[in-house]
Amino acid sequence: MASRIEDYGLIGNLHTAALVSAGGSVDWLCAPRFDSTACFAALVGFDEHGRWSIEPAAAVRERKRRYRDDTLILETEVRCAGGAYRLVEFMPPGERTEVVRIVEGLDGEVSLHMSLCARFDYGLDRPWVTHIDGGFSLVAGPDALLLRGPVEMSESPDGVGASFKLRPGERVALTLTWHPSHLPAPEPVDVDAVAQLAT
Repeated sequence: MASRIEDYGLIGNLHTAALVSAGGSVDWLCAPRFDSTACFAALVGFDEHGRWSIEPAAAVRERKRRYRDDTLILETEVRCAGGAYRLVEFMPPGERTEVVRIVEGLDGEVSLHMSLCARFDYGLDRPWVTHIDGGFSLVAGPDALLLRGPVEMSESPDGVGASFKLRPGERVALTLTWHPSHLPAPEPVDVDAVAQLAT
């Protein structure tokens, strides 16, 4: 089962919001609006009902979470065997529905695993997964998600997975974009530019 509700952080764009567990998993997201059905619903079910996790391979020793100033930019610093990293998460304001997750190396060398298990309609609909330039497309009926990032990703039994390492000063930015499946895929965002808008 998912974490307790009090263990979650919230990120949003005024049209919808995502809940992020203390362990680094997006366990709830309705897209594109609050009244849309959920594509991540592990919060009220199990992992197989949809989640997007970024977790270290080594045991976690300490986690510290905070919101950056007066924003909905959530920062989590994680110290584990071998090093430390920071996870910065937010949803840029505007009509577009996008979750941005930036992983920054702080100390030592950290091995991380990313797993995206999208299940539309509160976990009922398993999407069709297709490789695209720079990531993957996940489509089920009228809904589509685009997962993009600079790391090597591969299709997994649950959806999409990736493993990567970070050293101090290195950064990996992953974006997840919802769009209507009958329309062309939107262009990738400039992560640094939308981070400024989110402040």
